[in-house]
Amino acid sequence: MDSQWMYGAALLGAAALWMLGRHRRGRGPGARETQAERALAQAGQLTELVAALQQHRGMSGAWLAGDASFGARLGERQAGIERLFAQVLEAAAAEDAEAFPCFISQDVLGLRFRWRELVQELAVLSAEESFRRHSRMVAILLEWLSALGEARIAPAGGAYEPQAVRRLLGQLPALAECLGQARALSSAVAARGRCAPVARVRLSFLVARATQLVERSASGGQGEAAWRAATAFLTLLREQVLGSPQVGTDAATCFRLGSVAVDAVYAWIAEERAALGAGRYAHAF
Repeated sequence: MDSQWMYGAALLGAAALWMLGRHRRGRGPGARETQAERALAQAGQLTELVAALQQHRGMSGAWLAGDASFGARLGERQAGIERLFAQVLEAAAAEDAEAFPCFISQDVLGLRFRWRELVQELAVLSAEESFRRHSRMVAILLEWLSALGEARIAPAGGAYEPQAVRRLLGQLPALAECLGQARALSSAVAARGRCAPVARVRLSFLVARATQLVERSASGGQGEAAWRAATAFLTLLREQVLGSPQVGTDAATCFRLGSVAVDAVYAWIAEERAALGAGRYAHAF
């Protein structure tokens, strides 16, 4: 009986070693590179959804603060966000099979439920509550984006330069969100024609933070278009919104210049993602 038990144990041990070796071979450099390529595509889908939610946040804030011209555009933006949620659900299906997923289908379904609740209740919300709920959803998406970089792209090693990964999935999305928040808040402030103390403090912080982020990110000649667009928008905020007791601009102008700045950052993100995917930021061995 003992010899049979030992023989069975040996077979089980050999099988376990074979499976472990197979798992390791499957997770080798080639597998990690393929996984990273998939993660880059997933990051692109998440980024599109983030950008759309940011835009909807700004339009909603101006509309709820009293600028009726934004109301007619909200429906089209909402339909676009629904389509983007469907794409992100497809991206989550690949993560469902991972041992340690960055986000799963259930997470996306939960976030989409919160989005649909927001749309249903939007007309009765204050601009501040709308801003808060939009920003909370954007923060969740940015967490998933960062997790993809850390867990799926950075481990590819020599295939992707770590600094480029951090810029693509960390610094630049943070800059876009800072500018996006400033766009939303300033549009609502301009729609009301006054900058309340709480809004002034928040906007002052966002202007300072965005200035810091754009100067840190735009180095070596990269991101010049984003730097120019962000500088123009931040100058408007300093001079026309924060620089005097009376707001010297309107919601449409704040939203337009803010959108130019945010869009320039997203164009930069697209260039960085294409460069990373093409191997132009790969390590040299």
